[in-house]
Amino acid sequence: MARRSLIQIGMRFGRLTVIGPAEPSPSGQPRLECRCDCGKITRSHAADLPRGKVKSCGCLNREKSAQRAAQLKYRHGDAVHNDRSPLYRCWRNMKERCLNPKNTAFECYGKRGITMAPAWIDDYPAFRRYIEQHLGPRPSPKYSIDRRDNDGIYEPGNLRWATRSQQNQNQRRSKLTKTLNALMWDETL
Repeated sequence: MARRSLIQIGMRFGRLTVIGPAEPSPSGQPRLECRCDCGKITRSHAADLPRGKVKSCGCLNREKSAQRAAQLKYRHGDAVHNDRSPLYRCWRNMKERCLNPKNTAFECYGKRGITMAPAWIDDYPAFRRYIEQHLGPRPSPKYSIDRRDNDGIYEPGNLRWATRSQQNQNQRRSKLTKTLNALMWDETL
């Protein structure tokens, strides 16, 4: 038969210090009253303490959750449950299109000389501040960032919120089609 270890008053388990016995659980399991390092008194099953199942009154989990949230916030400021905000994804995709020759869209952006304002390349918070102050919040999920001048770079003054339809009208081939149509109209007169 296995020998049970004796838990004594004053023993520490994680952040908990045993201060005495507590009434048994409804199922009859022995419990101990413990004081957490944070000052809170809690009751724990006697068998859970030496196994390390219980390390605090719950404050340790709250602190770890706060640390994880702080790390996500530090990353780019818009993280929600380890996901990226639409604005962060937009910024990251702009960088990829403009600066990464291995990106499939690089030929239409970076190779054409379209890049980002230098202040935004490695500073998402600066980009986000500009958008918040000058363009305001995203009107709806149907909108994304577009360049007013299709041949210009991603920089202050050249950005707007636009729908897919508006962006389609602001493409190079769309301008070429308009120019060709205008030329053909003039020749027929």
